[in-house]
Amino acid sequence: MSDLDRNKANVVVFYERMFNDCDPRMAGEWPGERVDIKRVIAEGDMVVLHCHQHWPGGEDYAGIDIFRRDDAGRAVGHWDVLQVMPTQSANPNGMF
Repeated sequence: MSDLDRNKANVVVFYERMFNDCDPRMAGEWPGERVDIKRVIAEGDMVVLHCHQHWPGGEDYAGIDIFRRDDAGRAVGHWDVLQVMPTQSANPNGMF
């Protein structure tokens, strides 16, 4: 497995565990919150997730999470941006 594949797999496992399995930190704050990962992109020491986030009792979001990984594949940096999913779009392209 290449370093890029390992980094992508580590980030996906982390995201699935934190959001979809609610383990350990999201269960108390946002029970029922779900994330659908639409894309995983890796280059160098960076991994980017493009996600559809479903927040219970709230709005859905399109999100981008960027993780910087160290030589062992561990996350050592994180940035994100979120946008509320619009109810109507000006074009047929969609968020994903």
